Amino acid sequence: MNKIIKVTDENGHTYSSTYVKRAKGLVKNNRAYWVDDKSICLKMPHKKMEVKKMNINDIDRMIALIQANNWAIKNSNNPNVYASASILAETYNEIVQELEDAEVHLPKSLSQIEYSIYENSTNVQELIQMIYNKDCLIHPILKLEREKILSQNCNSNETKKENLKDVVQDFANQAVNFGKNISNKVMKNLNLDALKDFSENIDADILNADIENMIDNANDYLDQVKDELEDLIDELSDLEEEIEELEEEAEDNQDELSEYKEKMKNKKAEILLKLEKFKNRFNQE
Repeated sequence: MNKIIKVTDENGHTYSSTYVKRAKGLVKNNRAYWVDDKSICLKMPHKKMEVKKMNINDIDRMIALIQANNWAIKNSNNPNVYASASILAETYNEIVQELEDAEVHLPKSLSQIEYSIYENSTNVQELIQMIYNKDCLIHPILKLEREKILSQNCNSNETKKENLKDVVQDFANQAVNFGKNISNKVMKNLNLDALKDFSENIDADILNADIENMIDNANDYLDQVKDELEDLIDELSDLEEEIEELEEEAEDNQDELSEYKEKMKNKKAEILLKLEKFKNRFNQE
């Protein structure tokens, strides 16, 4: 899978090339437009990250994990990490695109940095500031870590850099543990552990194919669940319409009406029981 679409913004900045599918997604979501068949232009180039208080959900945790790992990789002492960072960046873009296609809302402060974080070290520092800002804590576990960093009166930039890297990596490990406990079927199919340890030896095409297969499997499961639920809802709706028709037609025969209503009541109870069993089965899975 080759990255053949060039990416620029309206200020003339050039970013890493991306895949056709990703480019189509950006255009579809009105975040970019086609310049020609081989390049797109971002409508809202990155300026400054929005800092706001947010309650992070399961999907945010997964994205934050990827970003935290990316920062840790780029600040590693290992000189051979560029390939790993590139794979991680492209994986992030692919997952974000799948979430957008599924109309899953992403916080602006996370979604707007997907290109710039890989190009500019200043933007990486903005991400770190956002994570540690007391009014914008991504997760409570960072609160104590933030206080620990602020309490260290160290003038060595290298030491501060290492401390921040350790804290972010610790957050990444915590996020992996959270991911293991997520019951949502989609999140189960996104292997968070596999995102934790990248190396330059990983084949990007194979990695992206695996993620696409996992997302396809999750989508198939959700489609099946949706179909089953819609069938039960339709059955319940038809039953309610049938009851209304019987009430209109049997006004002159109260005995017959009462008998039919009792039958319909029992049938409705059976359908509601099916819904409850369906809900329990879905929660267990």
